[in-house]
Amino acid sequence: MDVRVSAEMTEVSNAVLAGRDVEVYDAMMDGTGRLLDLVEVGVEGAGGAYLLWSEICDRWELADGPEAVAAVPAEAREVAREWLEIDRSLTHEVETFFGRRLSRVDGSASGGLVGHHDVDQA
Repeated sequence: MDVRVSAEMTEVSNAVLAGRDVEVYDAMMDGTGRLLDLVEVGVEGAGGAYLLWSEICDRWELADGPEAVAAVPAEAREVAREWLEIDRSLTHEVETFFGRRLSRVDGSASGGLVGHHDVDQA
């Protein structure tokens, strides 16, 4: 995974954890926009990161009822905490994170969206 994707994941995760209510959604939307820019230029790992946050945003937009609405930011915070807890310099930890999280999105592992290189620590 490219260091830019790791940095974006970290930035979005920190913003999600710091946000309240709609700020969580805004942080994810801002992050998906920046991640999409990375996807469009072929940055390794950006597709999986984009898919992860955009899928949570989609569920927020489609949530029906107070319980469903409350569950989405809770999941976003869970994803953010998990990301911040892993050792992002280790390929297997990054791949495990995305494999687990993306399997909840599309029923498969990362679908090749996660890179196979250690994240550079800048």
